[in-house]
Amino acid sequence: MSDDSVVGQVRGKHISELSDSELKAEARRRRAARGGSAGHEESGQPSRAKGSVDRTRQYLANLGLRMDAGFSEIERAYRDLSKKYDPSRFADDDQKKTVAEQLRGQLTEAYEGLKDALQSGEPPPEQ
Repeated sequence: MSDDSVVGQVRGKHISELSDSELKAEARRRRAARGGSAGHEESGQPSRAKGSVDRTRQYLANLGLRMDAGFSEIERAYRDLSKKYDPSRFADDDQKKTVAEQLRGQLTEAYEGLKDALQSGEPPPEQ
């Protein structure tokens, strides 16, 4: 085993002594050594799996849920927030009605995306 594979050490330096650019370079080097599982990070485009995880995290955040939320929690949060932001509740205020319509659209997109992911058997994202 070489010196740079020791946990906490990179080329003889302790990991806490490295600059951000050195840490990023070391991470790229190690990913390449493992077989290049870096996705499209070199080109600035996230890999599909990373985008899927980010999208799932955003959907859960829109519904105010943690990463370990089950389908029943997702349904309940969607139902409660949909009632709270029902545009018909703000019929007398056009500005609030417009905001409620936008929020409800985001909630619906989040719910549908999470429901589709769970039904397709997609594994939950890592925490």
